Amino acid sequence: MTTEERMLKAVTAGNLKQRIEILDPVYSTDGYGNTIIDHEAVDSAWCYIEQHATQVTETTGEIHLLRKVIIAMRYRDGITPDTWFKLGTKVYRPSGPAIDACLKKRALFVECVEEVKHNETA
Repeated sequence: MTTEERMLKAVTAGNLKQRIEILDPVYSTDGYGNTIIDHEAVDSAWCYIEQHATQVTETTGEIHLLRKVIIAMRYRDGITPDTWFKLGTKVYRPSGPAIDACLKKRALFVECVEEVKHNETA
């Protein structure tokens, strides 16, 4: 069974238990002409989040934890690689474009990363 087929089966009413906020980028310019990118909530959706992998790195005495997750939801237009997702205090950034599971426009899944700061609990 492929990942797409597995995600398609996961997107059922009983499995969509997390309510995430969908954040789209908002562009502005500061006083020096630099582009500032911020994200604001534009919608929310029920989803299924599956932790895929974890990577631990240490730099200058600080430990960084990078979690890779797959977010699966019902199909919707407008999800781009610049769209972020938020669940409580966790912010997930896509590592690639959203994928239409089996090209059936029933389920969408996005591979994302979450960076956990060294002082947060794992």
